[in-house]
Amino acid sequence: MDARERKQAYDREHYLRNKKRKAVYQKARLTEHRAINRASYLRHREERVAARRLYEARTHNQRLAYHRARGKALKHEALAAYGGSQCVLCGATDFGDLTLDHVNGDGQEHRSLLTDGRTGGQPFYRKLKLLGWPDDPPLQVLCRVCNMAKSVREGTRHHGI
Repeated sequence: MDARERKQAYDREHYLRNKKRKAVYQKARLTEHRAINRASYLRHREERVAARRLYEARTHNQRLAYHRARGKALKHEALAAYGGSQCVLCGATDFGDLTLDHVNGDGQEHRSLLTDGRTGGQPFYRKLKLLGWPDDPPLQVLCRVCNMAKSVREGTRHHGI
């Protein structure tokens, strides 16, 4: 056994021998350390709040751009998974107007089931992606005008519209 192996064996033995003692020591000091940390937090709270507000104000536009780009990319993925970036009825291609439509008209129930009561958009697209873009219930890409016309025609429009 060379010097390095002896050192490793000693260190392991020392660790195992003192493991329980160290745990008892740390548990005994836990309340004391919590009190010290709490006092430090209260002493510097205003500085931390001010620094956080400054950071949020400084990075607001960056964070906004990031989340918008992320949402747009997710919508692109969803549209691609369910037929591409074109309305299946009129052929419209304006990305901002394209939506996913439930072919059977059961969208409200399906969205609330998948997104814990939230409406469509990013939470819905995220859940669909997580589920591997399922085919049941069937979804299709429609523009807002065709989607509205379909829902009015089928009487599935809610909220008095």
